[in-house]
Amino acid sequence: MRGFACLAALVIGCGSDDGKGPPVVDAGMGGSGGGDAGAPAPKVAFVSSHEYTAVFDSALDADGRCGTLASEAGLSGSFRAWLSDDESSPSTRFTRPEGSYVRPGGTVIAKGWAGLTAGPLKVSLDYDEFDDETLLGFDAWTGTRADGTPSGQDCTNWTGKGQVTYGDIREVDGRWTKMPNAGQCSGFKHLYCFEQ
Repeated sequence: MRGFACLAALVIGCGSDDGKGPPVVDAGMGGSGGGDAGAPAPKVAFVSSHEYTAVFDSALDADGRCGTLASEAGLSGSFRAWLSDDESSPSTRFTRPEGSYVRPGGTVIAKGWAGLTAGPLKVSLDYDEFDDETLLGFDAWTGTRADGTPSGQDCTNWTGKGQVTYGDIREVDGRWTKMPNAGQCSGFKHLYCFEQ
């Protein structure tokens, strides 16, 4: 019986919150409504298809890059980067929705801000703005703890110097945003982007 119900996954979703069975799929997308009439609209989250150096004018600069990627992929809404600097962090810059965060294809990542920051995630954040799985380059710049607050390690305010907190896009526990050891500010990494 469950197998038959899962055939309707793209329409009404299947799976459960207990981690058994397929991930839950939310039919509503990116602030456009859908799903239950009274339920909050889901918010899209993705990892950037591009990788960047650790040099940003500010977290707002990274927000702009997320917005550009979302627009190029045809996603509506306003997007911000999961990135902290000396001035702000996701804990101060992000809205705190009650509805789910979903991949661009609708798979639920977390149940709202509380689910995102309390963890673990329901699925990894390794799908990009086109809903393609990222197969190369598994690190993302964050400078951010799992609760959305600054870690204090942000490549010296994103000038490319010093050390950095980064995440592994394949992880669902707190390592998605903060690996146990700080990394170097060299090379290229992804950004996490969240609809507001």
